[in-house]
Amino acid sequence: MEKQVRRRRAGPGWYPVRGRGRHNRGVPTFSFRPANGDGPARRPFGASGDALPRTAVVSDTLSDLTDLALPLDIPGAEEARARRDRVLTELEVRLVPRLEEADAPAIVVLGGSSGAGKSTLINSLVGSEISRAGVLRPTTREAVLAVHPDDAASLADNPIRSLARIHPIDTVPRGVAVLDAPDLDSVDARNRRLSARLVETADLWIFVTTPVRYGDELPWSALTVAHERGVTIGVVLNRAGDSARTAVHRDLTRRLQSLGAADAPIFVVPDAGPHSGPLPPEQVAELSSWLRLIASTRAGSTLRRHATRTTWAALREDLLVIADAADRQVSRLEELTALVDAAAAEPVARLRRALAAHSLTDGSPTTRWLALASTGGPLSDVAARPGRIRPGRAARRRERREAALAVLAEVTGPVREAIRSAVREADAEIGRRWAAGGGPASLADQRAHRARGPEAVADRAVGDWRARVESSVEGALSSPEGRAAAEALGADGVAALVGAGGAGLAGPAAAVRGMLRGDAARLLSDATNALVDVAERAVHDISRPYLDALADLGVEPGTGLRLRAGELKEFT
Repeated sequence: MEKQVRRRRAGPGWYPVRGRGRHNRGVPTFSFRPANGDGPARRPFGASGDALPRTAVVSDTLSDLTDLALPLDIPGAEEARARRDRVLTELEVRLVPRLEEADAPAIVVLGGSSGAGKSTLINSLVGSEISRAGVLRPTTREAVLAVHPDDAASLADNPIRSLARIHPIDTVPRGVAVLDAPDLDSVDARNRRLSARLVETADLWIFVTTPVRYGDELPWSALTVAHERGVTIGVVLNRAGDSARTAVHRDLTRRLQSLGAADAPIFVVPDAGPHSGPLPPEQVAELSSWLRLIASTRAGSTLRRHATRTTWAALREDLLVIADAADRQVSRLEELTALVDAAAAEPVARLRRALAAHSLTDGSPTTRWLALASTGGPLSDVAARPGRIRPGRAARRRERREAALAVLAEVTGPVREAIRSAVREADAEIGRRWAAGGGPASLADQRAHRARGPEAVADRAVGDWRARVESSVEGALSSPEGRAAAEALGADGVAALVGAGGAGLAGPAAAVRGMLRGDAARLLSDATNALVDVAERAVHDISRPYLDALADLGVEPGTGLRLRAGELKEFT
């Protein structure tokens, strides 16, 4: 490797060109040609020939992804969220800054498993302890980005500042910035998430490993994703003893070839044994020379341009996959909404059937009416000759009114219980269907009856029903028949009989038709409809929190992301 580096530094006029020639192991995926007229001239990053997207397109894509909601835990949702977060980081921290700041340094990320020696390696490269190293895990609790002071200004507005501590130091060559990332397999979940995000910032990702940890699945998985997204990769085999060096180097080479990254360089750092502080400079000289070569030949700009341009195809694919996931979220939301509606509809339908069959007033309501309306009872004249009823003395009017209210009270009991039953049934059925349909468990805790109880829901519904009946009857008491009925029973006594008749009690219904004649059918129908309506509202009190919570999730189809993918197509 050292021989290859010396060959590439044969003169100051050498520069990088993408290719797969036999001299490209020093700078991965690039070979070098002299700038003396014998080869093509180098173009600066961002020149007109580069297929870079308009900043507006990328900004719109970033906005759409930021607003995208994938809240439902359905198959594939977790993977889609991780993909969305990864793309967001890539857009925010790598692509947008690359488009807006062409002079920013190439980001070189040191990543790998716990204990691989990343912090010691970056300290050794810059010759100073800028990142904490030690035996306790996790050692790297924050990401550190080492950058030349002259390059630091170009990172002033870069979002990477929210992910890493910027450390200006003049031992880092201009044109590159070296980042020490937390362990990919850190015991700290926050560190794992941060490390995964930082991989998306890389123009060059150096996989730091050891002969013991080089086969770990997690870093190789991340390495594969980075390579597929156009990020240039390299490998540092750290703490390599003589006995394992050859075999491990051979196996690493084979793995890189299988990955399609045969040109990725492998740097070997010998095992220094027990020590503290940075390694001796000669142990990291090859890697240090390689990074300086990248900076001095403007290979950093080429890496950045290559990573940016090769991202668009992968980004389009990501957007289409996320769009499909968004569509599945919409479909599941529609399914959940439908099952809540269906579960609430059946109890109300059963109440309708009970009203049509007059079964709510069977038993004690009918018995009570017969007792009060039989010969000698306070409502006997109302039942016998409702169309010719006379007001009579005040005491007689009071008896009729109190008897009518008693009939309504007798009817109200089974009506209230029917509504309570509908509420309980709807609550249980919604919960069952919700769980079976994969509804979020957190939303199931928002049931309305847990705040008031089904009894309170039913009591309020009955009160609303009686108020609506009284209001309806009040408007009919201005006719001659209405005034006569009100004089004989009082306005609330007439409303009581209308309510009882509307609930299905035949005797009061017949009396109302005899007393109010032309208005009777409408009033009785209104009372029945009002009862069904308040029952529906009571049941909806149970289903509303579910439906409102679903509506508040903000789930939208993937149409917008597909549009963005189409806009990016011209850059692939």
